[in-house]
Amino acid sequence: TGSVGQRALEVAQTEAAFAEMYPATSAAEVSTAKPSAAVVNANCTPLSSAAPRCAFDVAVVVSFRYFIPDALLTKLPPVINLHPSLLPKYRGCSPIFSTMLRGDAVGGASLIKIRAGEAMDSGDVLMQRQVEITVDDDMRVYFPKLMALGAAMLGDALLPTATPAYTSNAIQPLTAVGTAVQATPHRPLPWRSHFDKLWFSAVEQPDKIHFKLDPNYAPMIPRRRATHIGWENISGLEAYNQWRTFVGGQFFGAVSACLERRATPVAEQLLARAISKYNKKQRPPRHPKLHHQKGEQRAAGDNGPPETEPVVPITVQPSPGVIDSLMQTHVTFNEARHPGKISAATYELLDRVSSGAMLPGAACFPSTDEGVVAIMCGKRSITGTSSHAPEAEWFFPTELMLEGSKGATTPKLLRTSLAMKVDTIYPFLFVSEKSPWTLT
Repeated sequence: TGSVGQRALEVAQTEAAFAEMYPATSAAEVSTAKPSAAVVNANCTPLSSAAPRCAFDVAVVVSFRYFIPDALLTKLPPVINLHPSLLPKYRGCSPIFSTMLRGDAVGGASLIKIRAGEAMDSGDVLMQRQVEITVDDDMRVYFPKLMALGAAMLGDALLPTATPAYTSNAIQPLTAVGTAVQATPHRPLPWRSHFDKLWFSAVEQPDKIHFKLDPNYAPMIPRRRATHIGWENISGLEAYNQWRTFVGGQFFGAVSACLERRATPVAEQLLARAISKYNKKQRPPRHPKLHHQKGEQRAAGDNGPPETEPVVPITVQPSPGVIDSLMQTHVTFNEARHPGKISAATYELLDRVSSGAMLPGAACFPSTDEGVVAIMCGKRSITGTSSHAPEAEWFFPTELMLEGSKGATTPKLLRTSLAMKVDTIYPFLFVSEKSPWTLT
């Protein structure tokens, strides 16, 4: 909120609305409430929409980006929060993205307490489960897998059975992407005793510091940080992790860059074609009245006098800014390959043709692997010449989508359509965003 006074007003309004909906009535009055199927407690007993707070057994918070006021927490029943990370790692509002951005091999979720007076995401841990993240997993795979895991955890905590879906803290892979372990009939357990056991045996989190002082803090991610790959300040592995974190565009938009067509061998032809199309769009339309009169004259067999002001095609040299927009095309990276899965022969070829030069955004189409295009990144994480380690200075897309095209394209089709050669470095072929053309 913008000010302390505004925040206090919001807290007061929240408490007033909550008190109006759920008055602090005694437990003896719960049985007199009129039943409603809209609200139930943990024992699946119907409650009135105006049921008192004491009628509820537990409050569950999932994906709620705001702080719950302490004054409200003290009036609620036990409050638990499903946080999609292995706390204490990644406290904050982007735990799912941070897990994949940092290249963790294991992700997971934590079920924690929320109590008054505690820092955000620092409550005692009731339950924690892990899930494996392979180097080929992206957000389209990890997110459904994590959601299924979290749903199973809430089921184990609130609707316990004799055999819970996840019985230990060991990594429990799902049977299929986005599909929980197949459920089988189990004997239900008493809910209250099971939950109380979880509640009172919860483990305190280490490092209960303010989340903004935490080195593993997961802050809010700006849209630009998600959608644009800045070739100058990123390594190949970091570029790959950014791509697989935000691929698909479900949360922020597609991960993309700009293809600079002036860096290709057919730049002059493409520029002439682009200017011609631009000029055609600038021609004024024919006046409808003059066009109608000329049609009537043709019908009468009279060509009439020549038009005194014939329409002359306009030929204008576009400004540099217009040319930049005509020659730069947004490219979305649909698929990419982990740097560690690129062959040693490809890395040796790239080291040889680049000659050690640092040209962020430069691209090469290696003959050793025509299924990828190698885009150079400016952050060199490994010193020396040839390196085949996972964190090299190249990003390897395997499928691209050009702006305005009807379908995806492969690196080989992109190369042949722009008359580019294999094993050749093309400086500035990919830029982070549309910008003035420069060769420096």
